[in-house]
Amino acid sequence: VEESEWQRITTELSAALEEAVVAEKFRAAKDYDRAIESFRKSIARHPSVRGYNGLGITYYALGRHEDAIQAYRQALALRPSDAAVHYNSGLAFQDLGRDEDAARAFRESVRLNPANHAASDALGVSLGRLKQYPEAVAAAEAAIRLEPDDASYRLHLCDLELAMSKYQQAIAACGEALRLAPDMTAAHRMLGSVHLALEQYDEAAGAYRRC
Repeated sequence: VEESEWQRITTELSAALEEAVVAEKFRAAKDYDRAIESFRKSIARHPSVRGYNGLGITYYALGRHEDAIQAYRQALALRPSDAAVHYNSGLAFQDLGRDEDAARAFRESVRLNPANHAASDALGVSLGRLKQYPEAVAAAEAAIRLEPDDASYRLHLCDLELAMSKYQQAIAACGEALRLAPDMTAAHRMLGSVHLALEQYDEAAGAYRRC
């Protein structure tokens, strides 16, 4: 490559990066329209994972899930091994109720980055919706091992155990969630549902009163 061409490429890359940084600042300030405009300018100068992923995150924040998915696909076309982009696309699929697509995306994210506890937890949620309970529980338990102090992960495990009618395991999982977050309304409600399934009406009433 001639020096002049190399300088042109370097200049374009630098300008694209600067535009992406500006876009991220707009997004942090919740100025989403200007963020989208800046991400598009960045991509026009030089298509990048950062630009497409950032654009996808912005669309997702606006509830434009299909647009977000398209942006994530373009990011993955540039870098198929990006665990974060697979996770982000999974969130968009999950919100659309496309749990098979979501599970596929989360599973790939976990494969690429086994330390991503959020992806493991999200995988468990989607698999639970698909009634694939053994794998869902395994994913939920993996998330808990990675991040044992997250009460929401315990709550998701409780939900799975309740769906499988494993009531004592569900009570234990809800109990751990409440140990970590005593005022967690959803955990009290879930615990009430478990006791109700066991026809333990007094315990159920007590849990519901704490909601």
